[in-house]
Amino acid sequence: MTLEETEILLIHNKKDAFERIRKLQITQRKKTHLRSVWKQKHSDPQQQHIDLLNEQIIQVKEEIERLQTKLQDLMKKVSRIDEENDENMLSEAMCCVCKNDAEGYDLPCKHDICYSCYENLLNDSQIICPVCQQEFKFEPYYDTSSSETEEEMETET
Repeated sequence: MTLEETEILLIHNKKDAFERIRKLQITQRKKTHLRSVWKQKHSDPQQQHIDLLNEQIIQVKEEIERLQTKLQDLMKKVSRIDEENDENMLSEAMCCVCKNDAEGYDLPCKHDICYSCYENLLNDSQIICPVCQQEFKFEPYYDTSSSETEEEMETET
């Protein structure tokens, strides 16, 4: 090994040694700081009590935030339900097709439909609700008090 190579190796070793010393000093400072913090916390009962209260305050704040979020979600649900109820109340008085007065039929699915829309929806003795798409068999209403028979009604249509 030449003299130059030896000097370079010594310089690198010296740099490594200084770097290790610097890291050890930093580690030692951190340890000293942690020891002093630990001593302060554990030597003073009032400080311990304050720390405990601070932790409890943080937990209570987190619980309040969680409950506020839950309350907001519930309020949104209640608002949607109220809107649906309002729409249902309005739709009870209206035909679900033409939105006019629903003087006509109350379908088995509880949707109201006026006479003219009902007749338009009839298809091969079936009716399909325009709102929920449920199918129902058409069962015409015959007035049994009338003297006309079922056969006579069929021949009329």
